[in-house]
Amino acid sequence: MAEIWDLVDKNRQPTNLTHKRGEPVPDGYFHIVIHCWIMNKQGKILLAQRQVGCTDQLLWERTGGSLLTGETSLQGAIREVKEELGIDVSNCPNHFVKSQMRPQYHDIFDSWLFVVDGEVQPILQEEEVRQTAWLTLEEVCQMDKNSQIVNSSRYYHEVYNLFQSIYKK
Repeated sequence: MAEIWDLVDKNRQPTNLTHKRGEPVPDGYFHIVIHCWIMNKQGKILLAQRQVGCTDQLLWERTGGSLLTGETSLQGAIREVKEELGIDVSNCPNHFVKSQMRPQYHDIFDSWLFVVDGEVQPILQEEEVRQTAWLTLEEVCQMDKNSQIVNSSRYYHEVYNLFQSIYKK
């Protein structure tokens, strides 16, 4: 079944128009994409490696995807984490990180941080995710230096700083 997205205008206002995934988004319209960062209380970041054959294959990233018709940003984030990683974050502390318009992709992305206890073991959606790893900030930085991180996931310092400001010991 095809994914159907709600379209919004440049001010994020609903247009009452929907869009089918895979078709070009009309000029002047945008869909909402969510980025989901998962960290544990020890400050480790869960990254997923893209599967062979996917866009950005074998690179590492936060999980995410497009909102489906009728979903809120938070609902879509929770759904995407469950679909791709098999982790239920619906009862975990969540924090909105930021929203950013990307005209080149006809989307607006919302970034969320979910904080879990321990190193939860994901159950992977194998079509999209090859493997996952719990990583320290230093390990993520090294992977970034080695060009192993998807460009859209390169704001991990911002996410880590938010985590530190909330959970600083």
